[in-house]
Amino acid sequence: TKEEVLKKAMAGIKKIVNKISDHQSDNIETAQNVKRSNKFNPIEANILSLLLYQPSLIDQLNQEYQNYLSADTASIVSCFASLLKEPVEADASLASRLISSTDQLLTMPLEFVYLKSQQIWQGFDKADLEKEFQGCLGQLKKQYIISKLENLAYDIAAAEQQNNKKRLSSLIGEFTQISKELSGY
Repeated sequence: TKEEVLKKAMAGIKKIVNKISDHQSDNIETAQNVKRSNKFNPIEANILSLLLYQPSLIDQLNQEYQNYLSADTASIVSCFASLLKEPVEADASLASRLISSTDQLLTMPLEFVYLKSQQIWQGFDKADLEKEFQGCLGQLKKQYIISKLENLAYDIAAAEQQNNKKRLSSLIGEFTQISKELSGY
């Protein structure tokens, strides 16, 4: 039957994956570090650059939006918040303290974000910076919602292939609900 053929194929694939992972386990951490050393997501880079230029914007980054950040960016924001006892004007010492307090793999990208903040946002008034920051937060949420919808689309396709009508119905309902959130953007 089809199920038996699929089970045999999955067992074969599992054996191959186990062999590969046994031989390459030493390289996994290195590969993850290389991936992490890439630039920040452009939206998150803008958020970080705005925070470095106008630290008081941290007050607008509530927990909802922090949940949308990547792990690296969330870690930097957390560190940034702890370095700020009160809102102060951006200065090189704040940036250098932040850079020295974060993961070494993020040092170079964060230095670039700081330099970007000093060039791009120069000449913007506080209201314009706040407007830009809110726009970045909106883009961040939109990106998060789209990612959730993409994952649900794969789950829906899998449920269709498995002919799991109960799960399919649940996933379609969730997809519809999340799609309504996206319509606001």
